[in-house]
Amino acid sequence: MLLYFCTMAGTIWWVMLTITWYLAAGQKWSCEAIEQKSMWFHAVAWGIPGILTIVLLAMNKVEGDNISGVCFVGLYDQNVSVYFVLLPLCLSIFIGLSLLLAGIISLNNVRQVIQHDERNQEKLKKFMIRIGVFSGTYLVPLGILLCCYVYELLSRSSWEMTWVADHCKEYHIPCPHQVILFFYYQSL
Repeated sequence: MLLYFCTMAGTIWWVMLTITWYLAAGQKWSCEAIEQKSMWFHAVAWGIPGILTIVLLAMNKVEGDNISGVCFVGLYDQNVSVYFVLLPLCLSIFIGLSLLLAGIISLNNVRQVIQHDERNQEKLKKFMIRIGVFSGTYLVPLGILLCCYVYELLSRSSWEMTWVADHCKEYHIPCPHQVILFFYYQSL
C-alpha cells in the first residue's frame, strides 16, 4: 500500500506544483498569497491518496503479485485497476498538463510584452526552461508507467491463459481446452 500511496501522492504533488506555477505565472499571485494556501495544498496532496488507500484497504483490494512478490492494487481485478490506478493517473496528467500549458502561454505573453528589457526576458526564459525540464523529467517516466499499466491491463488475461495452457499438466490443473470441452459437453 505504501507503493500505491506514494505513487498517487507524487502525482498529486506534481499537480499541486503545476497549480502553484499557474497561479504565479498566469494569475499573477504573489508568493505570500500562494503560501497562505499551502495548508490546502498539503491537505489535498496527502488526503486524496490517503482516502484512496483507506477505501482500497476497506474493500480488501490489495493483491500480491505471484511473480514479483509485491503487493499492489488492481493486479487481478481490472475494475479496481481502471478506477483506482489508471483513472487517477490520467486525470492528474490531464489537469497538470493543462495548467502547465496555460502557465507557459501566460509566461510567453509576458515575455513578448517585456521584449525591450533584455535582462528580465532572459530570466523569464531560464525560468520557463527549468519548469519545462522538471515537468519533462517527471512526465516521461510517468507516461511510460501509465503505458505499462495499460498494456498489462489489456494483456494480462491472455498471459494468464497462456501460462495455464503451458503448465496445466505439470501442476495438475484443468487445461483451458479441456475446460471448454467440459462445459460444452455439460451443456448438451
